[in-house]
Amino acid sequence: MSNISEGIIRETINLRKRDIVDWLSQIIRFPSENHPPYGDEREIQLFISDECQSSGFSVDMFSPDDIPQISEHPSWLSGRKYLNERNNVVSVWKGSGKGRSILLSGHCDVAPADEEKWKTCKPYEPVIKDGKLYGRGSCDQKGGLAAAFWAVKLLKELGFKPKGDIIFESVVDEEFAGGNGALASRLKGYNADFAILTEPTKRDIYIGSIGAFLGEILLSGKGSLPFFDKTVPNPLNGISKVIKYFEEWEKYWQSLNLRPASKQE
Repeated sequence: MSNISEGIIRETINLRKRDIVDWLSQIIRFPSENHPPYGDEREIQLFISDECQSSGFSVDMFSPDDIPQISEHPSWLSGRKYLNERNNVVSVWKGSGKGRSILLSGHCDVAPADEEKWKTCKPYEPVIKDGKLYGRGSCDQKGGLAAAFWAVKLLKELGFKPKGDIIFESVVDEEFAGGNGALASRLKGYNADFAILTEPTKRDIYIGSIGAFLGEILLSGKGSLPFFDKTVPNPLNGISKVIKYFEEWEKYWQSLNLRPASKQE
C-alpha cells in the first residue's frame, strides 16, 4: 500500500502517543553531552541503532573519522575527537525505485547541563507537566529525533510501501557549531532528493537555511583626546568596513554553494 489517508495516520499517532512519549523520555535519559573536543553520544546511539533494527530497518554505524580524507573537506571542523565510538546511526528503508527519496535528519548530542539552573526537573530525569515534556534535549533535538523515528516506524507498521528510499539518521557532534557528523553521512553517500532537519522552529517550516557563520572581530587602536589638534580614529569606522567586506564575502560564498530554486511544473 503506497497511499494511506491522513485520518488513519492521525488516528494511529493518537493511539501510540504514550509509546512515543515513553520513547522520547528514554532517549532524554541518556546524558549525551557534547563537550568539545569530545562527546558522550555512544550509549544513545547504540539504543537508537537497536530500535531501528528491531523495527526492520537496515542500520549503518560509523564515525566521522571512518570516512577517507574527510579532514581535507572544506567543511570539516578540525580539533574534534571521535574516541569511544562516537558513531552516526543511519537507517534506510528501501523504496520500490519509482519515486524520489527523503532524508529525516537529527542530532543526538546536547549541550552540557547545569543542574543548579533546572527547576522543573533534573536534566536527565524527564517529567511531564501541564502537557509538556521537560528534560535536556526534549526540544533540541531529541524531540525531533523521536518525531522522525516514529513517523517512519508507524508508516511501516501501517503497511506503507514507499516508492523512494526513506533515510533516517541520528548524527553526532552538532552542538557548538559542529557539523562533522552530518558531513560524514553526506560523504558516505546517504543523500536524498529532499531532506527534513528536525531542529525546533516553533512548528514553522524554514526552507534552505544555511546555518550561521560564527566568529569574533577584534579591533585595536590607540587612545587619544580630541583637543590635541589631531584626528581621533573612530573604531566604528573600522568595524563598518569589516562588516561590509563580510557581506561581500557572504554573497560570494552563497554564489558558490547555493543553487537557485528550480521552477516547479
